[in-house]
Amino acid sequence: MYMQIVKTDFLSLDGSLNSFTLTPKENITGTKRVRADRIIEFKRTREHANKEFGSHIIYNFSDCNLETATTSPNTHFNVDPNNGTMLFQYNHMNIPLGPSNQGYAGRWSLILPTGWRLTEIYLSDPYHKEEKIEKKKQFSYSVYWDTINNVQLVEMELRSRRGSFSFIVKGKASKYISQRNFIPCSEINIGLRDKLIDSNIGRSQNVNIFKKINKFLELKPNIGGLGLNLNEILNHFLSNSEQRKSRH
Repeated sequence: MYMQIVKTDFLSLDGSLNSFTLTPKENITGTKRVRADRIIEFKRTREHANKEFGSHIIYNFSDCNLETATTSPNTHFNVDPNNGTMLFQYNHMNIPLGPSNQGYAGRWSLILPTGWRLTEIYLSDPYHKEEKIEKKKQFSYSVYWDTINNVQLVEMELRSRRGSFSFIVKGKASKYISQRNFIPCSEINIGLRDKLIDSNIGRSQNVNIFKKINKFLELKPNIGGLGLNLNEILNHFLSNSEQRKSRH
């Protein structure tokens, strides 16, 4: 598959969200796409030339930019380890995506911590007129359970006629051993991991890695009734840190 963007979210038990976004480099020649296959459909050949990226295999990783975004613990989540429950809600707003009628598309994945399964999941259109997330227009998605590592996976194709894609993620999950009413899903056996492993994506000098904190994540905490633009604050400190490193 040729994708404009491949995005993977990892939920952590400390209440944080780690989001990784893979896009093609601007200055490469030829087709500016991420060449990827879903691991579910991938037949392993020439393993050394391919990179595992969440639930995808990337064929041209060195021709891509990798952006990372991390939220602080408990910004979007409520994890109760004693009761074995997890509640989460966050947004991905205005993800750049070319018109679908010109062949542009992307893929988004959500990977839960090992041993946790969904009891509810909503992928909603934030621009729909209904106020309640559960009643907004829902996007199509697929849910899987990896029987090797006991990891839950949600996948959704991203297509838009407006040049960008936005959606709300809301869900509930419980520990697998609780035997609650889990969402129906397809079983797979691909050995899916609940975090991105450095050895899988490699550390090639040809890969541009941008630490753009919360570029697409919408954070809305308030202090004393005043909204803070946490994105600008984090980016400011990140830029200063990188400048100090370059002087040494």
